[in-house]
Formats: sequence, C-alpha cells, structure tokens
Amino acid sequence: MTVEPPVVLFADNENWRCFDQLAGYLRRHGIRPIRLLVRRPASWLRRLTDRLLYDEVVMLGEPGAVERLRRLVESGAVLDAHLSELTLVTIGAELDTGPAILDLLAVSALG
Repeated sequence: MTVEPPVVLFADNENWRCFDQLAGYLRRHGIRPIRLLVRRPASWLRRLTDRLLYDEVVMLGEPGAVERLRRLVESGAVLDAHLSELTLVTIGAELDTGPAILDLLAVSALG
C-alpha cells in the first residue's frame, strides 16, 4: 500500500479566494491541497491558478473521480475538507454519483 502525503480537500465552484490562499499556504508546508470541482473552469486564468496552488484538480463528474476520492479518504491521508454550501447542493443535484461523493466528503470532514 502506498502511503499518501497529507491532503486537504477543497470543494468549491465559486472560486473562493480564501480557499486559494489557504491552499497556497498548505502547499508550501508539505500538505497537498486538492480541489474538487463539479464543472471545469471556463477561464484560462482560473485553470492556471489551480495548477499553481493545488496539487491536483478532481472533476467530480468524470469517470474515476469517486474511486479517487474513496482511495484518498480510505488511505487516511485526508486531514480536513473545506466545502462551500453551494457546491454541496450542486454535487447532490447535478451528479449521478452525488450521494457517494457527499458521503465521502462527510467522512473526510469529520476526520
């Protein structure tokens, strides 16, 4: 079993700058910030910002996203999850895998 470095999850589709600031700080201190998105950002500037601040961006609607999230949670690498309420509603409403994703986020947020 591969040991994952510590991870903090960020689920937002609203481009919360406070999440970006925290992600940059965590990354500089050896913690892997991972951004969870429902929709791919339209702006090239947003995509560039994601590449600079986050170790990984997981598109929750793409094949394999639930499995990737499940592996992270089960590995024990997830230290915390930061979620925006609007994104949680969007995950539940727009994605067929929404219930599974919400369950995994709840587990990771509770530690």
